[in-house]
Amino acid sequence: NKPRTVAEKKRLWERRIKPAIGNMKVRFVTEEHVGAIVRAPLRLDDAGLIVGGRAEAGNVYRLLHHVFRRALAWGLRPREAGNPLENISEPKTPRRERLLSPGEVGALLKALADPAVMQREAPQVLGAIRAAILTGARISELLGLRWDYIRREEGELHLPDTKSGFSRRPLSVETLAVLDSVGRMPGSRLVFRSAKSPLKPLAYSTVEKAFGRIVKAAGLTNCTLHVVRHWYATATANSVSNPRVGMALTGHKSHAAYMNYIHADKEQARALADQLAKLAIGLGAAEPNVTSISKAGT
Repeated sequence: NKPRTVAEKKRLWERRIKPAIGNMKVRFVTEEHVGAIVRAPLRLDDAGLIVGGRAEAGNVYRLLHHVFRRALAWGLRPREAGNPLENISEPKTPRRERLLSPGEVGALLKALADPAVMQREAPQVLGAIRAAILTGARISELLGLRWDYIRREEGELHLPDTKSGFSRRPLSVETLAVLDSVGRMPGSRLVFRSAKSPLKPLAYSTVEKAFGRIVKAAGLTNCTLHVVRHWYATATANSVSNPRVGMALTGHKSHAAYMNYIHADKEQARALADQLAKLAIGLGAAEPNVTSISKAGT
């Protein structure tokens, strides 16, 4: 696991799992024990409906399921005891169907170029956000970007340690101009470095908070840096028929993971619905072309 994932799993263990079953023998843990742990993060309203906590509960479920799967594989738990989560449903977070429209992406870019925004926000932060829009890269990939990862002669970014391992990404002229605009600092290999400590990358929280202010200045709502990546993936899927081309741009190694980022464009779907309706009506209005088929033997 990546360090950030390791830290998150340790947090789940210390806060959610260890207090409940940390001192129990693994073979004695039951479905009732783990069910209570999985349900604990869920928040319910007065009617008993789940109103929050699904993401945390889902993370706890997956960690526990893996823990007991390994316990069975390693012989720490009798096989006849099985995995205590086998009959427990995994809490699912509803899919977010937020897709930026072309006008909203334009509003973001205009806000980034607004003199008031440029005066308030650090150039490094603005550059990172512009690069996120132009490349669809994960913000963590950009914050760890080093100058030696930029292969100008090949027109690519070579990222050695992404979520899915080594990744080559096509590099547009516009993106390269954004990267060059932040300027180098002697002694620092980072493109998007911290203003206070040039040897350290920009903090994710710094970029996230600045992006929230820019979203507000652009007049948008419910827009995060991850929503930008979803827009980029959807735009690639709408532009090319070969999914592997889109995956090369987004850095996905799995087709299933790539498809999870793609949203249906409502305007395109509506236009296609109109087109198919006209086609159906046209078929109904056309003169039938009936071919007589002689019966066998006549």
